[in-house]
Amino acid sequence: MATAAATGRQPSPMLPVPEVAHLLGVDVMTVHRLIADGVLPAGRIVKGKRDLWRVPSDLVHGFLSAVNAGGQVSLDDYAATWSAEVAV
Repeated sequence: MATAAATGRQPSPMLPVPEVAHLLGVDVMTVHRLIADGVLPAGRIVKGKRDLWRVPSDLVHGFLSAVNAGGQVSLDDYAATWSAEVAV
């Protein structure tokens, strides 16, 4: 997957589900379940007869940074904390 830096574009504030799945190392259906279960906040874009979901890139990259820093991080807890901070 080409990154925004590699393509010369600004990073998107919202990531499509396949990219989130790739970054987290999980299946696309897992991301859809996390969205449906309310774990991952997401925005829905209706395109024709399809619903396209987007997840905030700050949340995904922040979670990955926390994991890479060496901590045991729960996605559920991280997303809840992130959502509470953003909603302020």
